Amino acid sequence: FGAGAAAARAAYDPEGKGDMARLNAALGSDAMMLEPARFVARAMAAAGAPVYHYRFSYVLQARRAQSPYGAQHATDVPFAFDRLGAVHGDIVAPADEKMADAMADYWANFARNGDPNGKGLPLWRPYGAASDQLLEFGADGAIQSRPDPWRARLDAMERRATQ
Repeated sequence: FGAGAAAARAAYDPEGKGDMARLNAALGSDAMMLEPARFVARAMAAAGAPVYHYRFSYVLQARRAQSPYGAQHATDVPFAFDRLGAVHGDIVAPADEKMADAMADYWANFARNGDPNGKGLPLWRPYGAASDQLLEFGADGAIQSRPDPWRARLDAMERRATQ
C-alpha cells in the first residue's frame, strides 16, 4: 500500500487484532472482486447508466460453520435464480429460501423493467460514486440499501491499484 499503508491498516484492521487469515481473505476478495466491481459500477454510473450495485454476504445456514469469512464467490447464483433446492438439496432452511425469494424477485423485476425494485422488497437505491450506495444481502438475512460499509477498505485498495 506504499504511502497509504497507515490508512489501509486502519481500514482493514481497525482493532489491531492482526488476524492474518481474516486480513488475507479481505485483501484477496477486495483486490479480485469487490473493488473491481465498484470500479465498473462507477464507470457505468459516470456514463449515465442506472447502476444497481450489490454485495452478497449471506451464507446458507447449514454452511455457516464452514464459511468463517462469509459468502464465497458465486454462492449468490442459486439465490438469484431461486434454485437452492436443486443445488443444495435438503439442507436449505426457511431463512435461506426467504433470501432466495427476495433476490430472485429483484432479478426478475430488473429483467422486466430495468429496475429491480418491486412490491414487498426493501428499496434498492441506484449506485452513485458520491454515495457509494449498494444493496447488501446481509449475513444476518437482512436486506438493506446503504452506503458501502467497506468504503475505506475499497478506497485503500483503489489507491493501491492506481499507484
